[in-house]
Amino acid sequence: MVPERARSTALDIGGPIATPLGQVDLNTAVFASRIAHPLIVSDADGVTAGGAARLELANAIQPTQMWSAELLLRVVRPLGDDDAPVLRPTSRPYLVVGLLVEQTFRTAVGSARVFVKGENLTNVRQTRFNPLLLPSRGRGGRWSTDAWTEVTGATLNAGVRLGF
Repeated sequence: MVPERARSTALDIGGPIATPLGQVDLNTAVFASRIAHPLIVSDADGVTAGGAARLELANAIQPTQMWSAELLLRVVRPLGDDDAPVLRPTSRPYLVVGLLVEQTFRTAVGSARVFVKGENLTNVRQTRFNPLLLPSRGRGGRWSTDAWTEVTGATLNAGVRLGF
């Protein structure tokens, strides 16, 4: 058996577009992956001591390819409520950065994948631009604004995934 090898690529484009309907926020992403020597599972003869059917792993003859696309459109228009507090229609530019690092190790009982994931490493928070709570009730009786960026600040996660 030959180990699988994967290559992936992604392209993400987005931004606001002014239209007669209001501002349209457009985000589109395209992803593609190719796995050389992908593993396939097939039935094998016999059963285990516990009675489960045996399986066999082998490399597929052809590589596996995958692609996907994502499109998000959002129309942003003023509510038209003269009694509502004035909300900021735009913000200062900001950048949200994330990072995932993962390493696989072989163990005596299987494999262990150790990962560290950082989200919003630039520590962007909506409360640094505008408060989340309104000074008086807005349209529909709401006391809070819509979340339009991160509200939690920078986060760091780490963990281990075990495979047996």
